[in-house]
Amino acid sequence: MSRILSIALLALGGLFALVAFASLGQLSSGYNPEWATASIADLEADRAPEADFVRIRDGLLFWPAMLVSYEEHMRTKETREKGVYVPLVSKRHGDELVRQLLEDGAADFSGVRAYVFLSQERMEDEFDGATSMEEIGANMTPYAVEGLIKPASELPSHVAQYLAVEFMSVRQSGLAYVSQGVEPVTVSSAIVSGILGFLLLLAGLRLRRHARAERKRATHDALFPSIDPRLAATAAPSAS
Repeated sequence: MSRILSIALLALGGLFALVAFASLGQLSSGYNPEWATASIADLEADRAPEADFVRIRDGLLFWPAMLVSYEEHMRTKETREKGVYVPLVSKRHGDELVRQLLEDGAADFSGVRAYVFLSQERMEDEFDGATSMEEIGANMTPYAVEGLIKPASELPSHVAQYLAVEFMSVRQSGLAYVSQGVEPVTVSSAIVSGILGFLLLLAGLRLRRHARAERKRATHDALFPSIDPRLAATAAPSAS
């Protein structure tokens, strides 16, 4: 158990250290993340901001078209919910989509130009872990978006395929998605990551040395079992 734990600590520490070095290297190369403030009307008019991070204050999350994203554990192959992708729409557009769904049973999603990714942890914190519109209790929810903006070409493949099959009217060309809550790298966060990585590596190395010492001790005891001194005294010949 100690050996497995030490390997886990070393791997985790190495990961934190790698992130720290990569972040500091990115910052030292002159990386200057751009923030932009946009309206949902800008996005619906295909005027997505050319920036790394975006703030959108006037959009609404459209829950009837929410997509649940899953991830697979590499070793156990078990799947778990990673988060959800929810269209971000204007009030006018959202009302029209609701009308189409109620009257026709289907809607034209070609006007949807942005999806917001909400992690499972964020869903639990902000929406009590809901994974359906029924659990949310509303068709639309006003939501202030702030995070990393990316083109639809960088969507996970299973999400892009689901959009293509279930929401064929969605125009993926020019579509953007925002990872809510993702912020740019800062010097302080890189330093904290480096310190944490160093501490985890140190703990892993110490635990590994301890595990090796325990194995050596166990091997020695198996090869040279200790003898009870009282038994040794009984077995020793008496001097006369």
